[in-house]
Amino acid sequence: LSHDKCDAVVHKRSRYDLSKVFDESKLTKMDIWERKLLDFSLRNNMLNMYLRMKAVQLASFEIDKLEDRVHDGQEFKILEKPSVNCNVDDSVRLVSSKQFESISKLIINDMEHKCLHTYKTEGETRSILKNIYRTARTMQEESGANSLYLAIGVLRWYENTKSGTPRYAPLMLLPVDMLYKKGTYSIRTRGEDMMLNVTLLEFLRQNY
Repeated sequence: LSHDKCDAVVHKRSRYDLSKVFDESKLTKMDIWERKLLDFSLRNNMLNMYLRMKAVQLASFEIDKLEDRVHDGQEFKILEKPSVNCNVDDSVRLVSSKQFESISKLIINDMEHKCLHTYKTEGETRSILKNIYRTARTMQEESGANSLYLAIGVLRWYENTKSGTPRYAPLMLLPVDMLYKKGTYSIRTRGEDMMLNVTLLEFLRQNY
C-alpha cells in the first residue's frame, strides 16, 4: 500500500468488515430477491468447491502477504509443485500446507520473486491452467462476465454430524485475469474489489 501504516490498517479492516453484509436493514428488495434465488445445493462451487480441471490450489504459507501483493496489482507466474519434499496424495481434495513446512522457505522466497506453485506436476498444472484460461476467455467473450477469481481461504464444513465427507467453500474472492505469455500462465488483479462469498454467508444465515 502507498499509504502509511495507519491508513493500511484502516484499509484492510474495511475490506474484511462483515457488518454491512449482516445488517438486514440495509438490504434492498433486489438484494432480498437475489438471495432467494441463490443455489444452496452441493452443485454450487461457492459452497462445495471442486478442483479437478476447473480450479487449482496454490501452495501458500503467508496468505496475508500473497493477498496484499496480488491486490496491489503485482503479476504472478504460476508454476508446478516444487521438485523436492512435496509428494501429495492425489485423493486429497485440498492440501494442508502444514504437511509441507519443509518447503515453506522456498514458497515464500519464490513469492517474493512473483512466482506461485501448485501441488501438481508440470504436466498436470499446465493442463489445468489451460482449461481454466480457455473457460474464462469463453465466458468473457460470450457473456461479458468475469468468472475467474483467486479464492483467499476456505471453510471446511460437513452437512451433518454423521457425514464423513468434508465440503469446502471459498471465503473471499478476488477477481483476477489470467495471462498467457511464452508458454507460461500468470494471474493479476482486475482492479476490482475483493468480495466476500455472499452465497456462503446467506447459506449460514438461513441454515445455522
